[in-house]
Amino acid sequence: HEPTHKPWHRQPWLWLVIAIPATSVVAGLSLLAFSFTLDTSLVDDDYYRRGKAINADLSKDRRARALGYSGLVAYHAGGDGDGAGDRAEVTVTLTAATSAPPPRQITLSIMHATRGGMDRHIRLLADSRGRYHADLAPLPDGPWRVRVAAEDWRVEGRLRLPHAPTARLGAE
Repeated sequence: HEPTHKPWHRQPWLWLVIAIPATSVVAGLSLLAFSFTLDTSLVDDDYYRRGKAINADLSKDRRARALGYSGLVAYHAGGDGDGAGDRAEVTVTLTAATSAPPPRQITLSIMHATRGGMDRHIRLLADSRGRYHADLAPLPDGPWRVRVAAEDWRVEGRLRLPHAPTARLGAE
């Protein structure tokens, strides 16, 4: 005698009906876990105040343009070339179209495109060749904005690590 009805656990339609909500539950729990581990920090909490301050800083861009400042930032990660070392170095070279002497000290700001907590601000002194050099912890891969500023001027550029480890600097 062969039974006419299969037992409930051998019915394919039952497992299809159970699989649809089960998949939704697994996907929902995965997204919930992902949302708890994701860093949701803003680049700047007070973006309105910061936006107003940008207009005040435009005079620094105009001053850099008037002096003809430009430059190059070169980033080199230590280690075996894959950025996995425990140190990195950055070198800044500045040129001026006018006879303006290079400043003795500059501020180098390396800012991540989306995560403000990863930003670095470093004061650099000129060496005997007029270059500025600093050692720092390696930067994660991704887009970075680089700003070099003195008292009354600033120039900016963009790095895209690891593909473009150098950036041309100019007044924006």
